[in-house]
Amino acid sequence: MDGVAPAHRQSPGGARRPTRSPHGREPIVVDDVRIAADAAGAELSARVTGGGSDLPSRLWFRVPVEYAAALAAGGDAFLPVLLLAAMSGGAPLRIEAEVSAMLLGSTRRIMRLYREWGGIPPLGEIEITAPAVARERREPQTGAFFSGGVDSFHTVLKNLARYPVGDVRRITHLVLVHGFDIAVEDRRLFETVRTRAGEVAAHAGLRLLPVVTNARAAIARLPWESAHGTVLASVALALGGLFDTVLIASS
Repeated sequence: MDGVAPAHRQSPGGARRPTRSPHGREPIVVDDVRIAADAAGAELSARVTGGGSDLPSRLWFRVPVEYAAALAAGGDAFLPVLLLAAMSGGAPLRIEAEVSAMLLGSTRRIMRLYREWGGIPPLGEIEITAPAVARERREPQTGAFFSGGVDSFHTVLKNLARYPVGDVRRITHLVLVHGFDIAVEDRRLFETVRTRAGEVAAHAGLRLLPVVTNARAAIARLPWESAHGTVLASVALALGGLFDTVLIASS
């Protein structure tokens, strides 16, 4: 069964090209979701069509090859950033890959919160269509986004002080995102930050998981200070093969 927010109906089977909605808006369509891996790393990606020329033709999330199993196949990771992109253009969003029924069921509330929240251009609710699937509980591990800033340090230290080793709520990995506040093209700066973050992880007895993504490009036309949370949400969902919970520090 397909899930649609805010309504429910069957999505067109096998469709590959955007078709206009009854309101004349060309939908954003996500398809060709795949995971590929080689000696250089592993990548979860999807083709994106419609929605205007400012969207990347493919959205992708890359991790070191030893973390290939952390990548979660399906459409979950592509929903957060493209939901906001679709809302900003008033376009329907169609994901032709399975999406968590719980995630789809939350989109009406998410859209309402964004619509009512200041600091972002006016946004309206849109139609979201995707095959809904009940996800099994993911790996009982906890990660935390880490930038090296005060807020992320506070989140990590507070968690480690609160939960003993072996408690599933205790952080096991620091997630460092290249493409979030450091441009994907700036490899030199990211390597410097990665080295320092690796030292922090080693000192705390944690593992560092670097992720590279172009997800920020999907929301380039929106104010970063209001829209950046969708990138983190997408990265966390992309790592669903490893984590049940990923902590986000206050900002």
